[in-house]
Amino acid sequence: MSHQPFETWILDQPGALSTADRRALQAHLDTCKQCRQMEQRWQAVHQELRARPVAPAPGFTQRWTASL
Repeated sequence: MSHQPFETWILDQPGALSTADRRALQAHLDTCKQCRQMEQRWQAVHQELRARPVAPAPGFTQRWTASL
C-alpha cells in the first residue's frame, strides 16, 4: 500500500490541509496501523517540543553577529 500523500500530510503544519484532505487522512488513519503510529509519534514529538521551550544561550546574538 502506498502511504503517500498521507505521510506527508501527517508531517504538515496543523491547518495546512484542506477539509477534503483532512477527511482523506483521517479515513486512512482509521485503517492503516503504520500511519496511525507515525501520527501518534509525531504528536508526541510536538507535545515534547511545546513542553520544553528552548532559548538561545546568553550572548548567542553577539557571537553569531561576530561570526558573520
